[in-house]
Order: sequence, then C-alpha cells, then structure tokens
Amino acid sequence: MQYWDEVLFPHILATIRGERYLIMTEAQINEELVNLIKRAIATFKFPNVSLAYDKEAQADIEEEPQPDRYYFNSDEVGYREIDILVAWTKAF
Repeated sequence: MQYWDEVLFPHILATIRGERYLIMTEAQINEELVNLIKRAIATFKFPNVSLAYDKEAQADIEEEPQPDRYYFNSDEVGYREIDILVAWTKAF
C-alpha cells in the first residue's frame, strides 16, 4: 500500500511556503493536505492508473487519537501521477 503520508505529503510539504502553515499543528496540516489531495484526485483527468483510495482507521489505543491514514488501492501509482497531484495541490 502506498500511504499518502509517506508518498505524497513529503513532496507537497517541500513545495509549500507561507506563514499560515507555521502556526498550524501537525494534525491540522495533515487534515489540510488530505483535503487538497482529494481535490487534486477529483480534478485529475484521465490518469494512466487507478487513483482510487481508501482510509485505514487508527485504533484508539493511545490517549491521543491518531488521524486516519489514507492510501492508494493500487500499487501502480508512480512518480508521474504523484508529480501531477503535487502540482494540483499547489494550485489549490
């Protein structure tokens, strides 16, 4: 599985700038990135591979609940698709 926080988040975070993200918590930034990626996937016209995704709910074992992790259903999502998704998230 290709988790978004491992595959997409580092590329997006390396390209965004702004004071807005400096005052946000990590959970808020992750939530913002998930929303941007969902918009980018919906905007992506005619991808070569399926961009279907799902989420893995985290167990509430710890005191502080962990956010859900999203992942692509297909392992075929490559750098071409990732580059386009990163470009769309920057546009939004």
